[in-house]
Amino acid sequence: MNMLIIRMLVVAILHSMIEVLLYHGRVVSKVNMLQSDLVLFVLPASLAFGGYTVILWCSNAFAQKMNSRMIAIIATALAATFISLVCGLMIAFNKYGT
Repeated sequence: MNMLIIRMLVVAILHSMIEVLLYHGRVVSKVNMLQSDLVLFVLPASLAFGGYTVILWCSNAFAQKMNSRMIAIIATALAATFISLVCGLMIAFNKYGT
């Protein structure tokens, strides 16, 4: 269980760091590719969601029937993605403004 928490924290930290770096590129460096909200917000969140899902699936965190296990994994991964997205945006918005 400790390794599960550590792995999920690593994904959350990486997601937040990528979010801040991409927002820095959009606001300070004016990179054209980062003017798209899909690239700036959805792509890192999708990668983080995939990371959380793989970590939870491989850890057998929810040992139940297959359907309820998938629902629990997806719900937990969505919640973790939302929390890391909000943390990354709070840091980026406070540092560079909106």
